[in-house]
Amino acid sequence: MYTPIKGSWERIDPLEVKVHPNITKNVEKFAKDFDCGFPKNLNEVDVSNDPPQWAGKIGPMKERGVPSGLIIKDGYIISEWGDPGRVDMIFSITKSFLPLIAGLAYDKGLLKSVDEKLYDVEKKINLKMSDGSDIDGYDSSKNKLITWKHLLQQTSDWEGTLFTKSDLVDWNRSVPEMTVIRSNRMKPGEHWEYNDVRVNRLALSLMSLFKNSLPKILKDKIMDPIGASNTWEWHGYDDYSKVLIDNQLFTSVPGGGHWGGGLWVNSYDLARFGLLMLNRGTWQGKTIISSNWINKILSPSLIKPNYGFLIRINTKNSIFGKYASEKSFLAAGAGGNAVFVDPNKKIIIVTRWCKNPKDLIELLLKPIYGE
Repeated sequence: MYTPIKGSWERIDPLEVKVHPNITKNVEKFAKDFDCGFPKNLNEVDVSNDPPQWAGKIGPMKERGVPSGLIIKDGYIISEWGDPGRVDMIFSITKSFLPLIAGLAYDKGLLKSVDEKLYDVEKKINLKMSDGSDIDGYDSSKNKLITWKHLLQQTSDWEGTLFTKSDLVDWNRSVPEMTVIRSNRMKPGEHWEYNDVRVNRLALSLMSLFKNSLPKILKDKIMDPIGASNTWEWHGYDDYSKVLIDNQLFTSVPGGGHWGGGLWVNSYDLARFGLLMLNRGTWQGKTIISSNWINKILSPSLIKPNYGFLIRINTKNSIFGKYASEKSFLAAGAGGNAVFVDPNKKIIIVTRWCKNPKDLIELLLKPIYGE
């Protein structure tokens, strides 16, 4: 399968990979017709209707662009629309980059097991806020039970406050995947909950493990090796997320743009991320992330079978029905930002600012799968 070099991506006619041009034209029209409705000024957006005491933005925001995207088949670009070269916020797609960084730690031997308890990891690290104050960690009787797997699968129920945001902010948050409402604390591994504070605590734990900034690790070990541009950015929460790790100053970065910050990436670089996942962690014959770790990312959670390590998976066709293979997966963020990968058909779809990414994806897949 074709893999692009840095600064170049070959385009071919859809017919060369047995996709009728009318199909891609329909997808392009749908994307342009169904804007997500977010205002241009994203400072005006509250993506989860936060309680007032936790609703404030603490990181930078960026004006959004127009509906844009790409379709990749067999590694080639067969369709593009809008302004795919524009760098935009990707909101919670950022989450799906964290398991790749965890994979680097796993392959390097820093992360010894997904069942390793975070209390045992961080008790060896001197971790403080930049002013020397304590950071809520894994010291409580419940938090001591939390493992890497719990954090990566969003089943940790970590309790605490991080960078002014309590984990309570996302209790019973209204997202499509939330099916179980709770009123009490749960044991780690018992309850799945989409919770940005806990994802941010994971990001901080990974940075503490490496004793290096996550943007630098991402650039040196993943984005540069896969030929990504130099235009992407990963923002923290300004002074709110400055921390000391063994007395060295770092900025912790979040796993989304809920309160500002997060990854800002163009569509071509997101497609490279999708292609790396499609290629099971390899790029032009070189292993970036071991296939063993990619398998862990895409393995169903026991209590949330259509969710892996911070990524949605089409287990038993539970997300896309019969219009995509069970091996398909999706990294998704607010504002209709999504990266969809179907390994069986070797298709990648990147969509930005489209109101209904799932409908857009199915519009492409239905005729390809013979509907």
